[in-house]
Amino acid sequence: MTTTETAIKKTANGNYKVVVKSVHPKGHWGHSEISIFAADEVLESKLGDYTRNYPAHGLATWYPFSLGSKDYALYSRDYTSTRLMELPTCKDIGGEEPSSGGFCPVEYHIPMIQDFRKAPDPNKEGSFIYNAVEEPAQVAFVAGCIWGDDSSWKIQCFDISRVESGIITRDERFGYVPMPMGVTLAQSVYVQRDEESGAVLASLAVMQTYNLDTGAISAVDPFR
Repeated sequence: MTTTETAIKKTANGNYKVVVKSVHPKGHWGHSEISIFAADEVLESKLGDYTRNYPAHGLATWYPFSLGSKDYALYSRDYTSTRLMELPTCKDIGGEEPSSGGFCPVEYHIPMIQDFRKAPDPNKEGSFIYNAVEEPAQVAFVAGCIWGDDSSWKIQCFDISRVESGIITRDERFGYVPMPMGVTLAQSVYVQRDEESGAVLASLAVMQTYNLDTGAISAVDPFR
């Protein structure tokens, strides 16, 4: 069985069309064939393609973004790792190596930081108004799981401040954080700058399990 998904993904610098063909051969693991096109022209031009060694999550694991005047994409060619792609060349420039104990990504998201800055109100002396300013975060969120723990998707982060050097670094700064079922990663993350301290705060929608009889928090061991 073969299925096809298509999406237009936009960055600050351009638009990209992604076509994902998922191949599910009978009795075999399957794979995804991902093709990337420039979507700004009347006639679409193909930029590149790659094969993902897993039949699912091909569309959500190709995520383009801008850094200044340049575009890049987070992508998962091997389902146990995240790599970094330069655009429009589609050249692989760095990232994680495949690992049997790696973090398997299913979705990426780079949020905009909501910065509500206070400024003098020109129409009323001694008063202030709040202007909502957006700026891209230097962190990319990733949903996925350690191999074997697909009971729920967990939320982790990539430091993308050194993307120009082909370096991305993943960490578990929030600990073991399961994402709620039935929502996207973008719906689970809200980022804002604290007005007083200037710190960037991330509000996460997470899944918590309780004992229905007692109300006590219950830890779910996915490997039990």
